[in-house]
Amino acid sequence: EAVKMTADRAHPSFAALKDLERAGVKILSCGSCLEAYKLVSDLAVGEISNAYEIIDILSTHEQIKL
Repeated sequence: EAVKMTADRAHPSFAALKDLERAGVKILSCGSCLEAYKLVSDLAVGEISNAYEIIDILSTHEQIKL
């Protein structure tokens, strides 16, 4: 359900995500999740990612902030 925040401009968290993106934070949405909810074309903040990229980020960076 969290992936809906990146596709719904009316979601309470959308503006905060957009601000984070403008500040240089990389916002990633699971492509499979977007497909499951039929939201691929509605993605409005961040970019489509996958488990491989997310695991790579988690395993190659010393510090990750969520």
